[in-house]
Amino acid sequence: MGETLRTSTLRFFLLLVASYGLFFFSYKYYIPLARADFFRYYPMYQRPLDFSAATAPFVYRQISALVTHALYLTGLYYPEGISFSDSAIDQRMFFSALLANYLGLTLAATLAGSLVERVTGAFGASLMAGFLCLLSFHTQTAVITGLTEGISWFFVALLYLLYVRRARWPLIVVLAVSIFQREIIPLAFALIAFFSFVLRSGDKRYDGFVLVSSLLAFGAYLAMRAVIIAAPGYEYQLSLSNFVANLMSPSAVSIRDVVFQGVLSQNVVFIAAAAQFALYLRTRVWSRDFLMLTSALLALMVIGLGDGLGVNVGRIGGLMAPIFAVLAARALFELDRSLVSSAKNPPEPRA
Repeated sequence: MGETLRTSTLRFFLLLVASYGLFFFSYKYYIPLARADFFRYYPMYQRPLDFSAATAPFVYRQISALVTHALYLTGLYYPEGISFSDSAIDQRMFFSALLANYLGLTLAATLAGSLVERVTGAFGASLMAGFLCLLSFHTQTAVITGLTEGISWFFVALLYLLYVRRARWPLIVVLAVSIFQREIIPLAFALIAFFSFVLRSGDKRYDGFVLVSSLLAFGAYLAMRAVIIAAPGYEYQLSLSNFVANLMSPSAVSIRDVVFQGVLSQNVVFIAAAAQFALYLRTRVWSRDFLMLTSALLALMVIGLGDGLGVNVGRIGGLMAPIFAVLAARALFELDRSLVSSAKNPPEPRA
């Protein structure tokens, strides 16, 4: 346990040192667009747990608000001249919002590395998983932007770690808390468990447990939004007929934009796919985990389209970047080991 904590701390420190330039660049040059979601979250950062501070679904994402507000209260701040200037926005709070997401991103990268080291025993491979998280297409377009992505990525990485370790009760607790961070998180794990069950990539009883737990967590979110703490805003997202109509009318959103901004933004998925394919050419074995997670990702993006998210399905799909970083690093490690083994033991020449 002590050794694991030490290596995880070292991994976090190395990833932090390697990437803090990304945080500085976002703080220095990022400018939220007019009517961007940042302006919806800002009152929540000022008044966390005030469910009148914003409209649905934003107001339910309270974990990011609490973390940002806590960082603001510490007084941690770098008074630098930055590109973003708005008289209604406190620069200190803007700094805290970006820092919260950056720390969430780095923690997600650290947990992704822990998953890889758990399987490979290689610290270098674990760093590769972390770097792939940090180099995701979404890192500076969606994560270090003062929204909720950084903390959401951390939740996804933590839940996947618990899922792999089959830690049932911690998984239930984190799933329950995740509905106050991003409602799509339990839905994503319901899809992961469902496709794992269908493709038989795991234990059916355990996958059934995760599927039911995830659906119960998502159901709790729907009950909270519709009845318990009913906040106004985006009511059409709760309409099944609207969901079906969005899927049946692709002309409502540009397919070209969805492909370029939604699909092609999943660079970590493409790296994982390339690594898996290269490994398949050597072993003739295709990873069921990759098939399961890719199916879950595609289903999640389809649900996003049905919910009217349009090109933002890319950002929704990006939530699974830490998981695909794990798959990519594992496959690259196995590929490297296979190549080294072949170099040391070349095939016998034919007579």
